[in-house]
Amino acid sequence: MFNLEKVLLVVIIMSMVSLSASALMIEADGDLSDWSVAPFSDWEPASPSAGWIEENWTGEDPYPWGGETYDVEALYVDTDTEYLYVAVVLSIPEAGADDPYGRPEHYLPGDIALDFDGDPDTGEYGYEYGLKAYGDDKGELYWMPDWDLPHGEFGFPENSPSTILSGTLEGAGTVAYVNAGDLEGNGTDTFIIEAKVLRSLFAHGPLLNGQTISAHYTISCGNDVLETSTLAIPEPVTIIMVGLGLTVVAGLARRFVGASRGA
Repeated sequence: MFNLEKVLLVVIIMSMVSLSASALMIEADGDLSDWSVAPFSDWEPASPSAGWIEENWTGEDPYPWGGETYDVEALYVDTDTEYLYVAVVLSIPEAGADDPYGRPEHYLPGDIALDFDGDPDTGEYGYEYGLKAYGDDKGELYWMPDWDLPHGEFGFPENSPSTILSGTLEGAGTVAYVNAGDLEGNGTDTFIIEAKVLRSLFAHGPLLNGQTISAHYTISCGNDVLETSTLAIPEPVTIIMVGLGLTVVAGLARRFVGASRGA
């Protein structure tokens, strides 16, 4: 005999196991070991849902302009049932760097641009959200930000956007900007930006299940730019509701079959 209570219990237990398994256990501390990433030796993250790109400049060609300090080595984005995660591996200090050619320019790190709908007309440059990645206000999340172009006479505006100027503050996540030392062995320090933001903060353009999330990062001069994307995994309520829905369908089917046999 079909026992709905027992099936419901099994569904709830399986849902909780699924939720536990989908949690990435990533902390925004500048240590990428929880992504299973070791910069310059193993760039590939363990999570199959992670979007990532690695373009480490090795000095074999003139890009990026300005040399190693202006190189953005890697960009990562991922989600679990509660959080959105972003990580950037780069070579510019949080305080920025002076123009390497002696020109009167000082270049700063950029902010993280996020696109949820793939529409270039939604938000400036097509990015509806911006996350402050450096400075005293790092971690602040903005809806429909006004973006700055890569600045300076010698910047690369085609790699826009770079820096949040203003917008509607939605709340704050956790962002770390950490000096990881000379990991590459070339006399230049490597820096890691790591961010963790609650999915619930993305209220205006909600982070929906199966939705493509694109991340964009460049520093304030735009010398190097990286973009990558991932798909948002189901939230807890969705997982449980799907399980309950399947249970109800199974129960109705059993009753229908039983009624047919008794007719």
